[in-house]
Amino acid sequence: MDLWKTVFVDGGARYGLHPTMADYPAPKRVHAFEPDPGESAYLAEKYAGDGDYVVNGVALSDTPGTIELNVLGHRGMSTTRTPNAESLWLRDIRPDEGAVQEKLEIECTTLDRYFAAIDVSPDFIKLDIEGHELAALKGAETVLGDTLALNIELVFSDVFGHVPAPQILEFLLNEHPFMLVNLDYDGRGYPMSSMQPGDRFGVVVGCEAFFVRKPEAVASGNDEVDLPRFVKLAVFAFRNRAGDLACRIVEHEIAGGGRRDAFAAALKKDVPLARYLELLFLRHAHRIKNVNPDAFSAAAALYQAAFGAAYPDRERFFRRTDELSRLLSSG
Repeated sequence: MDLWKTVFVDGGARYGLHPTMADYPAPKRVHAFEPDPGESAYLAEKYAGDGDYVVNGVALSDTPGTIELNVLGHRGMSTTRTPNAESLWLRDIRPDEGAVQEKLEIECTTLDRYFAAIDVSPDFIKLDIEGHELAALKGAETVLGDTLALNIELVFSDVFGHVPAPQILEFLLNEHPFMLVNLDYDGRGYPMSSMQPGDRFGVVVGCEAFFVRKPEAVASGNDEVDLPRFVKLAVFAFRNRAGDLACRIVEHEIAGGGRRDAFAAALKKDVPLARYLELLFLRHAHRIKNVNPDAFSAAAALYQAAFGAAYPDRERFFRRTDELSRLLSSG
């Protein structure tokens, strides 16, 4: 197994690559799970020429076997759960989308069973499977021991007859060593009337949540294995609006200690994932340059320590980022 290759799980892959996986210029392999027969056939055709995009026309759950899929008026909301027509979402917000159009008996598997069969572990798991996320996570107890980050759809309403978000938070934050880094929520929920001042209002029905493994739970003591894992973790953080966390990982887990020489060797070989981290770091530092001069000075010093060169200021910044972009696109 190539330790520098990123392994993604896309649970609920209906439309193709999620933003967390798209435009990823380093080697990756995506294991997509889409139980809707029409949508999985579409994905198989769409990615037919991509040997690193694997389409599985099955559902994810806590046990293998079969399960019933409720196909709704909006197929993107099709669910193994029973939709609650009296929920705020299906009664008031999307009343034309929750009716069950048909019921399909589909095959389901667990992430543990699937990855044990191919002897690989996923680095990143995305789940957006309409209220069945907790069951899929419970079927991934083993692989979660190696997973670095997750993007999970949290539902805070009773659209599926229950509210799954609290159980998911309990499972990941108390039963496993993950941290909640951010929510894809800007203060604007579903408005309860037109009379709302400012930009914070409404009821939160659901949002995506980004979780990362605690850094102390990543280290195994084997730097050959740990270095690419920390680089991946920093890349995930940069790509999910957690640049501060990414910089901390670069400072403490990549630029410091015994991993620094190994990282320098990866840069010398132009390992794509290592160069992608450099590109993301440069872009992050550039954004804070005119906002927080002290933070920028610290970032410039960290760039020197981690990437072995002076921070490329002014026109050199654009030349270096352009050079990195071209290097990654050609690889």
